[in-house]
Amino acid sequence: MALENDADIERIFSLKKLPAILGSSDFIQTMKERFFAAKVSTEVPEAKMISPISIESIKSVILAYYGVDEAELYAVRRGLTNEPRNIAVSLARTLRGDTLQEIATQFQINTYNTTGSVVGCVKARIQENGDFAQRLARIREMLEIGYRKT
Repeated sequence: MALENDADIERIFSLKKLPAILGSSDFIQTMKERFFAAKVSTEVPEAKMISPISIESIKSVILAYYGVDEAELYAVRRGLTNEPRNIAVSLARTLRGDTLQEIATQFQINTYNTTGSVVGCVKARIQENGDFAQRLARIREMLEIGYRKT
């Protein structure tokens, strides 16, 4: 706005969907880092627009934490829990606000219904299992530290 470039300002305000934050790339990244943690909400689809955490960083932290390769995030074993994948799916939903279909695509899950079930199971397991809740908290902490460094 300080540059008073009327053409750029008019172009931005003529868009059907306005960007969540206006400014230079550095300014936008600073705002994401400063305010994202307090504003994250799975109920607000636009939350992922301000998320400083990428799906790639979620996958990377999960792979490092569990010491598995990426194929493990896509593995399905009927009757067995895939904790790394389930936590990654839950984080994509809670930290990024991705839709269930977007998450299903990212993790090679056949239907978004399955993705919703995974998110629900993780919520329930957090309540039931303190060790699980601590692992999830540690992974979230690793992600938050990671986006503060960039």
